[in-house]
Amino acid sequence: MEMAESIPVADLGCGDAKLLKLLKIYPCIQLLVGVDINEEKLHSNGHRLSPYLGEFVKPRDLDLTVTLYHGSVVERDSRLLGFDLITCIEFHPEGRRP
Repeated sequence: MEMAESIPVADLGCGDAKLLKLLKIYPCIQLLVGVDINEEKLHSNGHRLSPYLGEFVKPRDLDLTVTLYHGSVVERDSRLLGFDLITCIEFHPEGRRP
C-alpha cells in the first residue's frame, strides 16, 4: 500500500490481532480498527498492538490510532461506516466450520 493519503482500515474477526500488527507498519494507515465477537480474545491480544521501541525511536509522520471493538461480522455496525478497506480472513459462520 503506497498511497499519499490516509486510509482507514478495519479487520473483521481480528481475534489474535496478527493482521492488524502487520498493517501497523504502513504509513498511509492512520486508523486501524479490529472487530471480534470474542471479547476475551480482544483483551488478551490487544497487547500485540502496543507501540514497539522502534516506533518511539523513529516515530511515524502521521499518528496511528488503533481501536478494538466487540462485535459480530454478521451484524451491521455503524462504527464501520466510511472505511476504505475492510478485511475478513477465515470467517466461519456457526455450524459451518470445516
